[in-house]
Amino acid sequence: MKESIWTCIVSVLLALCFASPTTLAKESDRFLVELLNDENEPIIESVHKDEVEKLTDAKVLQPDYIREISLQVGTLQAKSWGPARIGADKLIEWTKDLEGIVIVAVIDTGVDADHPFLRDRLVAGYDILDKGWDPTDEHFHDTHMAGIIVDTTPDNVKNMPISAVDKDGRGYDNHIAEGIRYAIYHDADVTNMSLVGEKYSTYLAEAINYALAYDVVVVVAAGNESMDTATLFPASILQHLALKSYQASREDLSKDTALPQPLLLL
Repeated sequence: MKESIWTCIVSVLLALCFASPTTLAKESDRFLVELLNDENEPIIESVHKDEVEKLTDAKVLQPDYIREISLQVGTLQAKSWGPARIGADKLIEWTKDLEGIVIVAVIDTGVDADHPFLRDRLVAGYDILDKGWDPTDEHFHDTHMAGIIVDTTPDNVKNMPISAVDKDGRGYDNHIAEGIRYAIYHDADVTNMSLVGEKYSTYLAEAINYALAYDVVVVVAAGNESMDTATLFPASILQHLALKSYQASREDLSKDTALPQPLLLL
């Protein structure tokens, strides 16, 4: 019962990817390699391409692909239309008396913890990039995503900000996968990744499958421009929820939504 409720909740999160086709084809300057640590145990690290040939006894696994976000320009609204548009206002009413906390780990750019709209809706997060406990948002995309989650869910749904994407909106698979594992180890019920790229990554897919094996709901982005998710990653993985953005006008729903209408409209 709990799993179905959580799945219902996250299925109405507006997992906006804010990616345009011109930002997808980025060649990575790093590789994931398998090395032996001091205990002679295999570990995987991200290494700059100029350093790879200097390594001895290293196995190159794959490029450390880059996933990106870039904001979709919208219009200023005096009032949020999103919750009523997707039925989240009804969902909040139906679930407001449920006990327990739902933690949504937003693997993105960090968060503005002082934003008044997010008051009492955050739990401790982590900065993957700087290996610290202050995932401050230097880009604002994660703060935007956290606001959407707050706007479309009841008060017991909390945001766990995990900074794995830099201030330019670029995130390596290595950091994103580490963010997924951090979320699992710190009791997240849901992971949200509003980022996208074109290249399939075995390393990132393994991290996503690891989350699914722990019954963590995985929400990813599917593009804002009616893009075919078969060409995107991680949106092309079938076991998770891949959501697109959409317009305020109802006639645009079928074009801009990646999920069946009944699931979004409840």
